[in-house]
Amino acid sequence: MKKRKMLITLIILLLLIIVFKIVMLLLCNTNKDSINIITKGLQNREEITITSKTLNEDEYFTHNSIKLKNIMDGYNLDEKAKEKYIKNNSDGTTSVIYFIDDNEQNMSLVEGFKTNSKDINFYGETDIRTNIFYLANRKKFLKDNNIKNDIDFYKFIGDNYPLKNNIFTSTSKMMQNCSFNYYVEIVIPKIESMTIIKGDLDGYIFKIGTKNEISVYQITILDNNRKYGFTTNDPRFKDESFLKDILSTIKIIK
Repeated sequence: MKKRKMLITLIILLLLIIVFKIVMLLLCNTNKDSINIITKGLQNREEITITSKTLNEDEYFTHNSIKLKNIMDGYNLDEKAKEKYIKNNSDGTTSVIYFIDDNEQNMSLVEGFKTNSKDINFYGETDIRTNIFYLANRKKFLKDNNIKNDIDFYKFIGDNYPLKNNIFTSTSKMMQNCSFNYYVEIVIPKIESMTIIKGDLDGYIFKIGTKNEISVYQITILDNNRKYGFTTNDPRFKDESFLKDILSTIKIIK
C-alpha cells in the first residue's frame, strides 16, 4: 500500500512537470513575422572603424553628456520635448534629431536584461512571462553565451533568436530561454540593418525605417554600461563620409 502511494505520488509529480513544460513551450512560441523582422535586420551586419579627433571647443555642440561636431544649423529645440531638435527644410520636409534621454533609466541592453529592478520598461506587461523573466537566472544566461555587451547581445539575437525549448530542456534553461525570447520581443525595434562601430568608439548604428525615401538612423555609443547618442532622419547621414566625420568627433562627458 505504501509503495502504491509513493508510485502514485511520483506519477502525479511527473505529470505536473510535463504539464509545466508544455505550458512553458507554449509561452515561448514567437510570432513568425516578428522572427523575420528581428533576425533579418540583425543578420545584415556591417562594420566601420572610427578614429577620434579633437575640435576647437567652439566647433562642438553639447547636449547633456554627449558632445559632437556642431551640425545643428537651422535646428531648434522642441518646446514640448527637451531631447528633440527640429529643422524645417526648404522642400517642405522636417528633419529631427532626437537625443537619448540622459537619465538613470538609460541603461544598456545587457544591463536591462540582467537587472532585477521592476522599473525596466515592459510597457505595462504583467502576464506570467514577466514573472518568468524575473525568476530566471539571466546573469547565468549571459555568461553561458559569452554576452558581455550590447554588441554581443545583438549579434546573438541575429544568429539565435528565437531560442527553442523541448520537453527535455531543463526547467532552469527553459526559463532562461523564455526570458530571452520575451525580452527580445518587448525591447527590440524593427531593424533593417546594423553597423557596428569599432576603433576609438564602441557602439552601433541601426537603420530602423524608411519613409518616403528618407531613412531613420539610430546612433548609439556605449560607455560604462550606459547608452549615449541620437536618432535622426537628417538626410546628410546617408553619406558615409559625413557619418564617419561626425562619429569621429563624438565625446562622452564624464
